[in-house]
Amino acid sequence: MARSPFQLLGIAIGCLAASAALAACGSDDETSSAGSVAASTTATNTGADGTVALGEDARLGPILVDAEGRTLYLFEKDDEGDESSCSGACAQEWPPYTSKGEAKTGEGIETASLTTFERSDGATQIAYAEHPLYYYAGDAAPGEANGNGLDAFGAEWYALDADGQPVEGDETGESEDADGSGYGSGY
Repeated sequence: MARSPFQLLGIAIGCLAASAALAACGSDDETSSAGSVAASTTATNTGADGTVALGEDARLGPILVDAEGRTLYLFEKDDEGDESSCSGACAQEWPPYTSKGEAKTGEGIETASLTTFERSDGATQIAYAEHPLYYYAGDAAPGEANGNGLDAFGAEWYALDADGQPVEGDETGESEDADGSGYGSGY
């Protein structure tokens, strides 16, 4: 039996509605407004050599990066430097910066501020100034800081300055700490 174009359109609309409903069932109320990032784009979370260095972002200024220049973030929900509040779906969108060995300091980094701790999954995560460090899956290449200032999984995410303070850019492109006080001395 041949179907009319209107019947085919109705079937197509029904399939789209069912797909949208299924997608909504799998969503997490705590995902960012930017949307969920596909698992296939998740950054590799193990640093090449566990190095934390100071890089330069055109919008944010000096920020912490790994040895490849990928931006590292803090999660404001983390209370202590030896415990992560990000696992499961959170850790897929915000992969923890882990190392198979000791963390290493790069240029501009205080050795005493760099530590590691064991995550609940057994991996060794790197922390700086008592902030566990993470990547953002939405950063496709070194030098990107697309996750800065996002509110996801119950708190905000920020790049860090050399003092371990959260950094955000204002509307003029100038950099300042998340509390609005500027970078402080030394910058």
